[in-house]
Amino acid sequence: MKKFSSSLLQQHKQNFFLYHNFTNKYQTETNTSTTKLKFLEFSSKIFPTQKLLFQIGNSYLKGIGVQKDLKKGFEYLKQSCEKGNLESMKIVADCYFNGIGVSKDLKEAFNLFLKLSDKGNIKASSIIGKYYYYGWNDEINFEMARKFFIKATNQDNKEDLDGIYHLALIYIHGLHGDINMKTGIEYLEFGASKDHPECLYMIGDLCIKGEYYDKDIKKGIAYFEKASKFGNLKSQIYLSKHYKSDDNKFHYLELAAKQGDVESQYILGSSYIKGIGVRQNIQKGFQFFKLAADQGHIISQANVGMFLRKSIGCSENLEESNKYFEKASNQGDIVSMFEVGMNHYFGRGVEKNLKKAFECFLKASEKANNHMYDYNVGLCYFNGYGVEKNLPKAFEFFSKSASKGNENSKKFMDLICKEIEKSGGIEKF
Repeated sequence: MKKFSSSLLQQHKQNFFLYHNFTNKYQTETNTSTTKLKFLEFSSKIFPTQKLLFQIGNSYLKGIGVQKDLKKGFEYLKQSCEKGNLESMKIVADCYFNGIGVSKDLKEAFNLFLKLSDKGNIKASSIIGKYYYYGWNDEINFEMARKFFIKATNQDNKEDLDGIYHLALIYIHGLHGDINMKTGIEYLEFGASKDHPECLYMIGDLCIKGEYYDKDIKKGIAYFEKASKFGNLKSQIYLSKHYKSDDNKFHYLELAAKQGDVESQYILGSSYIKGIGVRQNIQKGFQFFKLAADQGHIISQANVGMFLRKSIGCSENLEESNKYFEKASNQGDIVSMFEVGMNHYFGRGVEKNLKKAFECFLKASEKANNHMYDYNVGLCYFNGYGVEKNLPKAFEFFSKSASKGNENSKKFMDLICKEIEKSGGIEKF
């Protein structure tokens, strides 16, 4: 680093602190200027204090007064963290944990959370507990999880409700040793009294099953309803099946679907398409099918492929249609397999490829008892589409198709017989 004279260094200090005090007086988080940030960056090269590095890193990470730059923000915060700034340490740990501005590194995150836990940080202690509970650090250790959850919740206000919930699970299921229902239920009821959704759900579930509590379905449903208000997905799914009235049923289906429950998304898609229990809305039905399809729901993928091809509830998009048929086909959906074949046969939304078309038709024929699949395989063998021309093979598949009622297959069988007779017998082929 370049050396400064003592007088020049003193002048830099005075300039820095005058500017820093002036800008802090008028600055709000939303109007931090780029000019100030550049000055702070320059100053950090001379006086790299943990507070200054934190301010710069936080600005880049959140895009405050400057274009967001996660990587740059992380680097400044890491420097601040290394100087002992606890606020920076929290953010850097989260960055490592979630892969923000740096490659995800659960072990680095663990080390920082452990340091924060030693400093009395409740959230960090709870996260370390989860590391041991779920094996995020390649080690499941329920006793260590219990110790850290107790550390997190061993505060007068017991603000770590997630730790409370996990302690309930550990004691109720005896994960650390013997089952201790009494202690587990105490934790569970405390969490429920503070509206922790998972605690509410667990008590509701115990009431409905009659485990520990007397069986009381009405009481269990009340707990589920409250848990649902706080976003508990299991409660929403249960209530959508429990209620018979359309208003209640579809209310909980919508809640579950918005949280990403695939089955609820599919049911809503079908309901809106058919107008069952709700006013028919093809566009909305398509949207729910697409949500489910994008999560890998095979029937929804096939439906979205067909809707995009036929412009049902959406604009026609043959290329996208084929992509969804491909996804469903790769999961074993036979109709989609056939549709992919047809798309390659006609060059519909994809480059024409008769070999690929034949392969799809053959797979569909082998997997399902359908006259059209057999017919298309026969057609490929008859014309040499995507496969070497083979009239005996074509006759075999046309025969299968004809036996299932396909009239066109019978016509081709007659043509093949005439061709064979004309050529002097089957041995010519």
